[in-house]
Amino acid sequence: MAGASINAVNTTSGAAAGPDGAFTFRAPDATTAIRVSFVGYGSRYVRVSGATTDLTVELTPAEVGSTRIAGGRQSEAPVPDVFVSAEQMPAMIGGMSGFVERLVYPSDAQEAGTEGTVFLSIVVDESGAPTQVEVLRSPSPLLAEAAVKAMRESRFEPGRQRGEPVKVRLQLPIRFELAR
Repeated sequence: MAGASINAVNTTSGAAAGPDGAFTFRAPDATTAIRVSFVGYGSRYVRVSGATTDLTVELTPAEVGSTRIAGGRQSEAPVPDVFVSAEQMPAMIGGMSGFVERLVYPSDAQEAGTEGTVFLSIVVDESGAPTQVEVLRSPSPLLAEAAVKAMRESRFEPGRQRGEPVKVRLQLPIRFELAR
């Protein structure tokens, strides 16, 4: 799937699938578990070892609470603990410009000429606080740390489903670029 995230579990190593869904990824260990994910789809975990060169992973759409008929009466399907899509998605208070004000480009990374995009996965809880902040991919641990710190200082208008605040998982790219 084009744009899917591929990450070595418990590391900051990862890749993104290209337009044809293909990706190249160097696992940090001889045997490692990878997570393949895409917004709106369930994640898949796959153990790879050695020089695995051809791997097919199918993602299925994530289930969002829906109504179904059971035994002749209407019943509610279980509502997920965390939504990947909600009727009203979370909105960052202050927008991205407010986030950029909180984001500090580490001086060591600037001096080293390090730039790139940090991809974060977060869960915005019912109160609008970012929780479960996880680095999916980063060009540098310094940039990852700065992005996580700024995200944890952020607040959101919570996502809503059927008018009620719910937890929503987001994947956000945070771009670090040196002035030219």
